[in-house]
This record gives sequence, C-alpha cells and structure tokens, in this order.
Amino acid sequence: VRPNELTLVALIKSCANLGELCGGVWAHAYLLKNNLSLNQFVGTSLIHLYSKCGSLSYARKVFDEMPERDTLCYNAMIRGLAVHGSGQEAMELYKNLISRGLIPDDATFVVTISACSHSGLVEEGLQIFNSMKAVYGMEPKVEHYGCLVDLLGRSGRLEEAEECIKKMPMKPNAMLWRSFLGSAQIHGDLDRGEIAIKHLLGLEFENSGNY
Repeated sequence: VRPNELTLVALIKSCANLGELCGGVWAHAYLLKNNLSLNQFVGTSLIHLYSKCGSLSYARKVFDEMPERDTLCYNAMIRGLAVHGSGQEAMELYKNLISRGLIPDDATFVVTISACSHSGLVEEGLQIFNSMKAVYGMEPKVEHYGCLVDLLGRSGRLEEAEECIKKMPMKPNAMLWRSFLGSAQIHGDLDRGEIAIKHLLGLEFENSGNY
C-alpha cells in the first residue's frame, strides 16, 4: 500500500516527536518523488519537524515552497524561528501574515511574543500584546501574560513584569512564576526572586492538597 498525504503527515509528526530527522527526510523525499501535494497539513508537519531537529533553513525552504499557507503554517514557522533566536525574521513573518489578510490566533501571539522575548525586541512584543484586544478583540490568556512577563523580565524590566502579574485578570500559574524567578536570578533581584519562590511553594502546596 502506497502512503498518501495523511499517512505521511502521521509519519512526519511521529518523527518530530521522537526527534528522528532521517525518517522525516525520507517522508519528504517520498512526497517530492511521487509528486504528492505539499498541502498545508504536510507542510506544517515538515516545518515543525525540521525546526525541532535544528534544520531551520530546511523548515524555511518548505514554508517558502508551499503553494498556500494558513495561520497554522505561519505559527509553526514563527515558533521555529523563536526557538532559534531569530526574532527579527519572526517579526517579518508575523507582519507578512497580517498583510496577507490572515487572522492571528492565540498561538500566533504566543509564538510571536516569545520570539520577541528571546531576541530582546521588547517594544515590538509589547505592541503585539496590546494589539490582541485593541485590534483583534481577543482577551489575553494566562499563556499570553506569561510571554509578556518573560519579555519584560528578560530585558531587566522586572518592576513592570511584577506590575503585570499584579494586574492580571486571572491567577498566575507556576510556569509564569518560574519565568519571573528566572529573570530575577539573571538580573540579581533577590527580593523579587523570593516573591516568586513563595508563590511557587504556595502553588505546590495547593496542588498537593488535591491528591
């Protein structure tokens, strides 16, 4: 039985989860050899595979060669760029998504603000966060606030990061407090580090009470 696009997507996803680049490359080669469609599902899976395995240039090549791209394709490529510290390129891709008339979703904002955070693009990240509600009418979720706290904290703006946590409309989770703690450690802010640790211990105590 010859594999079709759906079979290849399943194979590529499995290879990505296992970090098995060779299997994914075989699937990509099979796709090209048999003139199968590089549709949005196959393309997005390949982008994720190559990005996760560190082959960012191949991920970008797949992205550029796709005949049609949806928001999920852009999210996968922006995420790959974010992980590898290519924030400026990620920003250009985000702008391209907007200019093509595509609508960013929750994941788009997470990966793009994260890309800004990893590349020190603080003002750009703040603008994107603020555009969620102002432009798209989307209420930021805890993961978006987490990205914002990381963005501010990494750049040393810990007071603003702390203020952001205080004004959040929902309860900060452990991941957010760990991010804040990491920033406090990097910048030698012992007082805010202690605050983060106290909240983390409190959350762990609450979780242990659920068992």
